[in-house]
Amino acid sequence: MHFSISILFLLAAILTSTLAFPATFITLLLSDAASASASSESAANTNPEASSPAAPAANSSTSPNAVTPCSPSVAALASGIRANIAVQNNELAAANSLGAMLSENPVDATLFAAGQASLLGFVKQGIQIRMNNQMIAPAGNAALPGLAMVAMAQMKELNLTL
Repeated sequence: MHFSISILFLLAAILTSTLAFPATFITLLLSDAASASASSESAANTNPEASSPAAPAANSSTSPNAVTPCSPSVAALASGIRANIAVQNNELAAANSLGAMLSENPVDATLFAAGQASLLGFVKQGIQIRMNNQMIAPAGNAALPGLAMVAMAQMKELNLTL
């Protein structure tokens, strides 16, 4: 049983470190979207029709909470990354639950096996979401290197969970 506790704590460390990556990706995605939007707006400003008084302003809001529009592919990627973060939170909760189960004496083997199966399901779900995110990410998107790091971390998680 001591071996299982070591693996569980290693898994929890991996999950915790993996959770930091997607938040960074969303920030990068939004900055990419903002720069793409700025490029579009400057191109629109060189068009005489776009600068006519009858044309509505592209983003007339001066609110600090105004959302910069982004392409559908970047929006889908950001949504997918948020979904992966939610699954990683479930992974962390499942790992913590397994830790609590291992602290009981005696350990309920049936309950522990169910917890391991749950954790494995979350890991596999996260892998599927990340793979989809890699497929839909626009070429050259700043999230791609980070998604590759998440892929490596997920393979470690999978190996520890099996």
